[in-house]
Amino acid sequence: MDVKIISQNKVTLPRQELLVEVSYEEITPSRAQLKQSIATKAKAKEGLVIVKSIKNHYGSRTALVSTYVYDTEDAMKAIEFPKVLNKNGIKKEEPKSEEAKGASE
Repeated sequence: MDVKIISQNKVTLPRQELLVEVSYEEITPSRAQLKQSIATKAKAKEGLVIVKSIKNHYGSRTALVSTYVYDTEDAMKAIEFPKVLNKNGIKKEEPKSEEAKGASE
């Protein structure tokens, strides 16, 4: 799999937006494979990469991947929706209260 960063944009939020072109041989790579390759290319931790979308080009072995690379894990969990975190294999921790814990027993 060949990964090429097309554009890189630093916004006011603590993250970078990357548009990446990915060339592959067989099937479209999974989000986990893309996260690993993009983290290596962007010199970031794999846990701080969020794959927003994968757009395949019909009939070719390339895809455009829109990603966010966060500065910290706390910033990522504060900004991203839980659904997006789950799609990327990251679980958002919710604080457990003592009442909820006592009610379940």
